[in-house]
Amino acid sequence: YTEEGHEVALGRALGERLGVVVEFVALPREAFANALADGGVDAVLTRVAAPVTAGAGATVTTATGYHSGIAAAMRTDTPVRHWQDLAGKTVCLSRAHDRAAALARQLGARVDVHDTPAQALVQLRLGHCDAALHDQAQLDALFQRPEWRKFSATLAAVAPADLVLVTD
Repeated sequence: YTEEGHEVALGRALGERLGVVVEFVALPREAFANALADGGVDAVLTRVAAPVTAGAGATVTTATGYHSGIAAAMRTDTPVRHWQDLAGKTVCLSRAHDRAAALARQLGARVDVHDTPAQALVQLRLGHCDAALHDQAQLDALFQRPEWRKFSATLAAVAPADLVLVTD
């Protein structure tokens, strides 16, 4: 199964291009600056809702070109028409999509967490959840496939963010 987002693929490609071995370290957002400053990490790939400005030369932020909001995949016969309709419903998502988890909890949905997006989408297909939350860009591509047309109901994407590379 493929991990959530493009961070791992982009990190591996960057390592190959630079000729270095890439080691991935999971960090909470609040630890990014300290990890960069003390050399615990060389770079951070993260999603930001607004452009990041480096303060006093402490960091350099490079746009990756990836931009997407959070969208919901649902069966076409769903009664859910608005984000607020997910209150009390079961929402499947992947462990790495912390922004989707925060949104689901804010909406009052029951959150069912899976290791990968594919596992969350399988649960949607099996009827174990009312919606699966993922990046709009990824769902748009998935909904082009005929076998997913039955699950192509969605809600307007929210919380758009850019994937950026932050270095010290």
